[in-house]
Amino acid sequence: MSILLQCMPGLGMNVLYDLLYNKPTKLMLLGPGCSVVSTFVGQAARMWNLVVLSYGSSSPALSNTKRFPTFFRTHPSATLHNPTRVKLFKKFGWTRIATIQQTQEVFTSTIEDLEKRVKDANIEIVVRTSFLTDPKNAVHNLKTWQEECSVRSTNKKVYGPKHVWVIIGWYPDNWYSQPDSLVNCTAEELKEALEGHFTTEGLMLNQDNTPTISWHGLWIRQCHGHTIFTCGITFQTSTAFMEKVEQRIGGSNPLSVTGYVEAPLAYDAVWALALALNKTQTTLVKKNQKLSDFTYSNQDIMKEIYRAMNGTNFLGVSGRVAFNSEGDRIAWTQIEQMWDGNYTKMGFYDFVSDNLTWFNLEKWPGMFHVYFHSLFVQYTPVLRLVSLTLFIGMCLLASLGVITAVCLCSFNCTHRNKRFILLSQPHINNLILTGCIICLCCVFLQGLDGRYVDEDTFVLLCQVKSWILSIGFTLAYGPMFSKSLSNWEMYTVLGILLSLDVIVLVTWQVIDPSYRELESVIFGYKGVALLFGILLAYETRNVKMKQINDSRFVGMSIYNVVIIEVKRHLKDRMENAALTDSLCTRDDSERHQRLLQENEELKRQIAQKEERIRQLHKRLHLKTQMTVQRQSQSDHRDSLSCNSRLKDNTPLGTRISVSATVPSDVIDDSKLCVDNNDDSRTLLLKTPPDSALKKCFKEFLSVDSDSALVPTSLTVRCSQISAISENYSESYC
Repeated sequence: MSILLQCMPGLGMNVLYDLLYNKPTKLMLLGPGCSVVSTFVGQAARMWNLVVLSYGSSSPALSNTKRFPTFFRTHPSATLHNPTRVKLFKKFGWTRIATIQQTQEVFTSTIEDLEKRVKDANIEIVVRTSFLTDPKNAVHNLKTWQEECSVRSTNKKVYGPKHVWVIIGWYPDNWYSQPDSLVNCTAEELKEALEGHFTTEGLMLNQDNTPTISWHGLWIRQCHGHTIFTCGITFQTSTAFMEKVEQRIGGSNPLSVTGYVEAPLAYDAVWALALALNKTQTTLVKKNQKLSDFTYSNQDIMKEIYRAMNGTNFLGVSGRVAFNSEGDRIAWTQIEQMWDGNYTKMGFYDFVSDNLTWFNLEKWPGMFHVYFHSLFVQYTPVLRLVSLTLFIGMCLLASLGVITAVCLCSFNCTHRNKRFILLSQPHINNLILTGCIICLCCVFLQGLDGRYVDEDTFVLLCQVKSWILSIGFTLAYGPMFSKSLSNWEMYTVLGILLSLDVIVLVTWQVIDPSYRELESVIFGYKGVALLFGILLAYETRNVKMKQINDSRFVGMSIYNVVIIEVKRHLKDRMENAALTDSLCTRDDSERHQRLLQENEELKRQIAQKEERIRQLHKRLHLKTQMTVQRQSQSDHRDSLSCNSRLKDNTPLGTRISVSATVPSDVIDDSKLCVDNNDDSRTLLLKTPPDSALKKCFKEFLSVDSDSALVPTSLTVRCSQISAISENYSESYC
């Protein structure tokens, strides 16, 4: 048994291997105390058939029994907070939330689990933001979304009366007051921003003053050759345990000591481990085995330890200690709210029984209860009123349409015995006109808004509009599509369509009278009816008699309905999606502007560098000319006496360096020719412009002509002389 304390994966694995490859053989691992180390240790421990019990790991990824088949923990999983959060959202009626998280596995997996749970609870996540180290941009996105929602705070801060934050609760109570070099805010500023926020955390201390398991004394005895450890078990309350912990700490502030909050979890982890080993020892004795027989390849004893640990169930100082099938702690969660820099318990939630114990101690900024539909932004209902001028104009047009339909219906009834009227099936036309009149009457209801009816009546009005429009549409288009059928077939089809209307609308009213949810259903089967009408219009397009060929009019009617309805639906969808679309557009625009600014800055820097290079080239060129001019006169005078110096000072077999300087004012097309033979010491200027230099080189070639170092034949390589004065030098043997 060993304990891994530091939250460093590399160090944790190093300690693990030291423990494994040094005696004695380890039966179990107690620890690590954090998720990042547990991820590596938990996967490696199964290779040595070791059961791991952690007291401080909360990552939801550790619940994967395929990756961590022998892993247990007394610290509740981070996903245990999500049912509590959903319960909190439902309690206060929050149906739209936003999330912000750091891109670490423990937080990413927690948010993924939260998304599934809020979706099942019909809660919408309208904004999802994340960050790696600096949350500045993520919070800026929340502010941008808030502004797009047309919610304006006086100070543009993402906290205060119009915002509620729900954060993790495993931090110490004074975490915001501790100095941090990476945080630019003062403790007072953080205290102001955190005012009124909620936290959720697993219950780490038994709230009842019930005596829990403890120990008093340890006895070691031999029995039939086996060493048996016996603990004197007594009981103590969680309050007494924390008093002992504070006594051990001494005069220090308990909250400033790392691990103080998790002390009950670690204490219960030790007890869970001891009880599991004791239970395993009892089981092995019956099989004539003992714990000392365990090796890293012994799966039988490992399975016994696993079964004993999985069956753990006792009352500890942190509460009831038990594990589910994934090795996670089954625990309650507590909800707290901060006021005046102090946390106050709001209640407890038992996920197993779905029981929320609430103390009704919550407070709200400004001493009022916050009823809104978003976790971050207060929702203030604003009436969307119909323009009175537009409403009157549409009512006049609808009235004109109703009058026209009534006149046409009267005309059909008056002349129903005439041949052309009979061929056009006047009874069907009257049904179509009746449906049109009903649909036109819906225009008057659609224009009524909150100025004319109260909230309760408006809900009823919405349902009435749905019934009228649906029935009118069926009466208007059903007979039109069925004209090509016989009378009884037409009435059968019309009856089926009306029955579908009644079934859908009644089901809607009884089960869930929500217009948004049922709108797509109505559109669906009405669209099928339109497709059926298109099919019939296509089949009857070749009817010879123009008086009864309505295929063109049917097509025009379908076209008008589809185009108008699609345009209206898209407009509504665009209004609903305007927040997201405009947010993306603004982000793209800001990113584009930043890129343009960076591009201009790079262009400016490149231009400065190029100008600097040009100046340096110019200065170098001037220095070169000045140096050449100074050396030109000196070398020209020295070249006249080169013959005497070579004869007097150059012995045979030594390395000779010859320099020739050609004035720029005499350079024409002269070429510098150099002998490439390895045994040559000749530097020849072919066609030199200066006669003194020519004489000097002739005398140089005649030096020691009897010596073997003088070449008998010359092989030369020529290169063009540049247009300015140059100083050429080479060495030969």
